[in-house]
Amino acid sequence: MAIRDHSALGDTAHSGTSRLPGDLDSVVLVRGQTFRGLTIRQLLGAGAMGNAYLASHASLRMPVVVKLFR
Repeated sequence: MAIRDHSALGDTAHSGTSRLPGDLDSVVLVRGQTFRGLTIRQLLGAGAMGNAYLASHASLRMPVVVKLFR
């Protein structure tokens, strides 16, 4: 598994499969919610693989897309 250092952003990204604790099917992010330095703006789409959200990154001051896989 490759690991990329994103410590300046406060995160570390792993390529490959990782899973958050709990049931991901029940995770829903709502407008205005803050999640790991990201502020959720809106749901972009939902499908069989998961949900995609438009968010703002606090330290980068730019829009990003967050996708939560089921």
